[in-house]
Amino acid sequence: ESSTFNLAKLGNIAEKVTGRLQNLTAEDVASAVGIDKRFTQREMKVMQSIVTGEGLTHHLEDKYYQGMGMSAGFVAMVGQELTPLDELGQRDIEEIINSESV
Repeated sequence: ESSTFNLAKLGNIAEKVTGRLQNLTAEDVASAVGIDKRFTQREMKVMQSIVTGEGLTHHLEDKYYQGMGMSAGFVAMVGQELTPLDELGQRDIEEIINSESV
């Protein structure tokens, strides 16, 4: 009976630890090894802005951003998600290039 109780207690502890680990964020992990949580949050925002292209749109002229996107095979329009050029027809691409609104 004593070993059954110990196994039940061990299982209960394992469930609690697993639950906590599933809720960990990158900030929590960095904080656990001594990195300031606020620093980690700022760095994560920078990385997200680079990955999504948002960081570039804030620093480039609209037409330059559009040109960089086109050269990399994407429609890059400020405030919109990147769209691969191969998903558009030739007419759509020409309209984007000639658009004055961008």
